[in-house]
Amino acid sequence: MLEKAKLVQYAVLFDRVFRFALTGSRVRNYDGLGGQLLFAWLHQRGVLHWTDVSLAIEWDRLPDAVVELGDAIDDLYWRSIDRPKTVHWLAAYELVSKTVTPHPASKWNRGLSDEILAGPPKGFTDAVLDDEFPLSMFFEALDKKMANVITSTAGIRGTD
Repeated sequence: MLEKAKLVQYAVLFDRVFRFALTGSRVRNYDGLGGQLLFAWLHQRGVLHWTDVSLAIEWDRLPDAVVELGDAIDDLYWRSIDRPKTVHWLAAYELVSKTVTPHPASKWNRGLSDEILAGPPKGFTDAVLDDEFPLSMFFEALDKKMANVITSTAGIRGTD
């Protein structure tokens, strides 16, 4: 079972980091943002290294770094019970934007206006850009290399 678990670790990491960030629309692609968040989190902690088109992962450090991200997300959600929804949304944005760079035109990153903050939650969601967290240079370069391959696999399904 331990041998299979390691393979699952590889599959989940590569699926989350690469597939979700590069497939689908960039319009409010929260699965893609999750992949970007994981990549940036690991890179910023020195667990994932991308140098001269070479990817290296410190596999022995990976579980602790992923648990650290999970703990940060768990803490965010644990605290949500004591916060108004809008304050919780701002806290979630802060967690993500500390790791993944927001779009320079982001109203959220600049600080939402008092009209939006005092208004209904719809104003919060309407203020989110379609691509609030654009792809980093790493993902842009990877997308250029992989776009044709990804397109060519559309519709392929596994069989039983």
